[in-house]
Amino acid sequence: MIYQRIRTNDSDTLIISLYIVFGIYHMMNKGDSYRQHHPALSWHSMAGSIEIILYYLGFRCSLVAVAACLVHSWTGLMLVKHLKNGYPPLTRPTYQAGSIMRPVQILYAYYSQTPTAYHDAIMPINAFVYTRVLIFLMATMGPTLSFHKNANSRFVYADAIFGGAVMAVGHCSKPEAVPIYLVIMHVLGKTGLWTRKQQDVSRAQNIPQSALLRLLSFLGFITRDQELVSISKAGVLEPPAIGHLPADKMGHYWAGFN
Repeated sequence: MIYQRIRTNDSDTLIISLYIVFGIYHMMNKGDSYRQHHPALSWHSMAGSIEIILYYLGFRCSLVAVAACLVHSWTGLMLVKHLKNGYPPLTRPTYQAGSIMRPVQILYAYYSQTPTAYHDAIMPINAFVYTRVLIFLMATMGPTLSFHKNANSRFVYADAIFGGAVMAVGHCSKPEAVPIYLVIMHVLGKTGLWTRKQQDVSRAQNIPQSALLRLLSFLGFITRDQELVSISKAGVLEPPAIGHLPADKMGHYWAGFN
């Protein structure tokens, strides 16, 4: 059923245009991606696409939308579980906070069937396109004239992920949405530190880990450091390079234009 959507400071024209640009970018790259294959990636992309299509076509919050949001959030947790890009102690909770917050929002939206609640449940997903715009902008601002070098800076990726998330959550109708998001992000970051500390204690004392620790670790709510990584696997800490796909030529050109 079609219904009248609400808007806050978000623009359908801008957001839909960004998705179209990303779609063209993806086609120019012939489906290639920076991320190595992950079994959750296809489900994550499909679920997110379904959410965006249903919402921007004007449908009410349905069970399909709820299911898509839950799948998108769960697969999001799995995708960032071993995140290497950016600064993981910050970047991972930034991703995870949205995956924790949105299921609650979508369930409330389905229960209440109010346009405002549905709007607020969808807005955080737009961090996807905002992040990519920010990476492009930051990577063409220096410090070098190489788009590839700048784009692969951990600072650029971490700042873009955080900035994109705050921009998207900022579209929610309630002014407390961003503070709530930041609190969730902070709690997840502190939880990651606590989980690692408890794991260290368990290993030092050679005692089995509790079910809670195993669950938190499985969900990715743990901050890892080099001491927990085998020397023989030190290379896995290197993030996959970005900025090298065919459609990135525009970034290379603009980074060198002065």
